[in-house]
Amino acid sequence: MEIDDLIARAEEEALEEDGDNSSEEDEGPIPQGWNRVDVEGLAVHDEHESPWEYNGTEVQLRAMFADKGSLQDAIKLWALSMQRSFRVLKSSQEQYTVVCEQAGCPWRVHARRPKYETHWIVSKVEPHSSLLSSVLPRHRNLTSTFISNVMYGEIVKKTDLEAKHIMVAIEQKFKYKISYVKAWRAKQKALERMFGSFEASYNNLPHILQVLQDRNPGTYIAVKDQPAKRPLLGLMMLDEHTRKHVVERNKRPLIPRAAQPERLTPLRELDPPHLTRRTSRDIGCFSHWIEAEPLEKWSLLHDTDVARYGIMTTNLAEVYNWVIRGLRSQPLVAIVEGVLHGTIGYFRERHANAALHAANPQTPYCSKITAYMQAKTEKAQSHTVFVMGNTEHRFDVILRDRAGFGTARSLVTHEVCLGDHVNESSCTCNKLKLFHKPCSQVLAACGTIRMDPSNFVSDYFMKERVQQVWCGELRGFRVVGNFSTLDTANRTWILDLDLLRGGKGRWQSRRIRNDMDEGEAAATGRRCSCCRQEGHTVRTCKAPADT
Repeated sequence: MEIDDLIARAEEEALEEDGDNSSEEDEGPIPQGWNRVDVEGLAVHDEHESPWEYNGTEVQLRAMFADKGSLQDAIKLWALSMQRSFRVLKSSQEQYTVVCEQAGCPWRVHARRPKYETHWIVSKVEPHSSLLSSVLPRHRNLTSTFISNVMYGEIVKKTDLEAKHIMVAIEQKFKYKISYVKAWRAKQKALERMFGSFEASYNNLPHILQVLQDRNPGTYIAVKDQPAKRPLLGLMMLDEHTRKHVVERNKRPLIPRAAQPERLTPLRELDPPHLTRRTSRDIGCFSHWIEAEPLEKWSLLHDTDVARYGIMTTNLAEVYNWVIRGLRSQPLVAIVEGVLHGTIGYFRERHANAALHAANPQTPYCSKITAYMQAKTEKAQSHTVFVMGNTEHRFDVILRDRAGFGTARSLVTHEVCLGDHVNESSCTCNKLKLFHKPCSQVLAACGTIRMDPSNFVSDYFMKERVQQVWCGELRGFRVVGNFSTLDTANRTWILDLDLLRGGKGRWQSRRIRNDMDEGEAAATGRRCSCCRQEGHTVRTCKAPADT
């Protein structure tokens, strides 16, 4: 107790000395927040906290909002939570007032924007007095704009999101059903906020491509355009010009389109004299069309020069389809950004897999070649190898007989010649030269003389090389600008108005045909599979059975 008394007496003396040394000037009342004893309420104000917040779903008196759109969304969210609908009584740049839809209900929310300020303050809130008569399946205040704000993040993240998914998500969140058209409009508004309109994309696309080229050295861009048919002075009234253009085009006489697109005729002067090609009517399948082409252009087995050109390279772009999947019917800005993000994800995924496989010290190859070498090594154990060379590493490899018991089958033998490198080695199956990796016969021969089979695997398949392939970096364009708005004063590019739909009905396809559409282009009608003539089928064919 004596120690406690001494501590208390020392504190009293210290307080008296502080009181004598303090200034007699009145410094004003101390804020109430400074007198708080607990330290848990102390926080650092870093200027990132917003002075306005929604406080759940209820709009309270003197609540502050950043802009008018945030105020409208808060009121709609409150009305949806109460299962009440409202109508707008007054809406201007300074005031916004809504009242209950039911007659006699005093519910009212009034907000205003103070002078010389940008935020909005709720100045009046009256409660509801009416009772709910029934549960409404639809809500009049659940507009497409509000839905686009609610689903904005999900729509922008997945641009190919279906309207049905939006309908289900809104029904689960607010317990109200919306139409398919309203969900589709909400999606279009969310995409337009992110990527801009279709008209703005035509003018912003060349700027975006130029930014991508500047930020990614080595990028090649090409913009195909043509001079506008009208002066750029009237671009402010583009909608009016578009309407007039469509009306004028509808007055023109309709020109019937050809029944079938024009085909590319073969270069007869380049064909050998003894070559005879089938005509359009005689081409019924892919084999008929490809039979006259040189084998080295489309057959990998006859590709002796390792050129890999011609028809063998036409489908290489198909492996990139998943990158641009879901970007159809989107603005040009969304297509470019979708391809950019898809390519970055394409590189990131493959680089991560390559780096994970490179950490494995048991194999020098990439993952696919490792699995390939394992399968071919197991297969090579069933081959029979005979050493045929004296000074050369030449072997005859007899493959395993796949025939079952009691059946006769001739043995298949391949000749393998091994050198110091893959370019100096060969096999009669030609897989070593075409694929740049050893076949099972080569592996069986290597096992006989205890030669390392990695000498016959191209450096392209090594794990270090594969990891280096996916180390590229790509930089986006959003740091320079969003490119989602249209500057009508400095507009340079517009869409081709001749490509707009002018009439009603189903829109005919304008797809450019290529060689893969030869069969479709030739088959304009029914064709008999017996006589190869058009206009009838095999059931009604009058040709003799011999033909």
